[in-house]
Amino acid sequence: ITLTFGTLRVLPRPTVTTVQLPAPSPSTYGQSVTLTANVTSGAVVPTGTVTLQDFDRVVAVAPLSNGQATFSFAGLDAGPHSLSAVYSQGPGFASSFSAARSHTILKANTTTALTSSLPSSRTGQVVTFTARVSALAPGSGTPSGAVEFLRNGVVFDSVALSDGTATLSIGSLPVGKYAIQARYVSSSNHNASSSNVVQQSVKGGGK
Repeated sequence: ITLTFGTLRVLPRPTVTTVQLPAPSPSTYGQSVTLTANVTSGAVVPTGTVTLQDFDRVVAVAPLSNGQATFSFAGLDAGPHSLSAVYSQGPGFASSFSAARSHTILKANTTTALTSSLPSSRTGQVVTFTARVSALAPGSGTPSGAVEFLRNGVVFDSVALSDGTATLSIGSLPVGKYAIQARYVSSSNHNASSSNVVQQSVKGGGK
């Protein structure tokens, strides 16, 4: 009697990957976002790793713990996003991927603080205006872009932000009282804001 045995092939267990809605939703640029992915395979708990993707871009990779992978992330640009989870094949388990979840990140609000080095100056004196722009919670990040400087409502210069600060020095202001405004122009991740000071210039020389 001749017995012939074929090759026994053990197929990996199928898996299902789902992803919960991000929280908070919508979020603000620079705010931490939490998202949980669940991987199931019947009564058996899968092991391995899960990759979080935004469209086709990898955001983060996390290991499974009791069938869950939790992601806390920040730094995605303001705008619409499509988040999905991809389960990498673990020992004895097939890979799978979740349906995408839409998520919107809003621009962070900002505040602008304008100061004058010499609020009451004499003609001929150099006056330096400093505008500091910062993000308001729950947003974060250092605003980029430019600040426009206005005198009595008319733009007279524009200065690029450097580490959230724009500085403008004026060699001489004619005699008068001026409303000086620093107006931060919004960027892709931060909203606009402005600040005002009153600048007084008197005739130089004498007492």
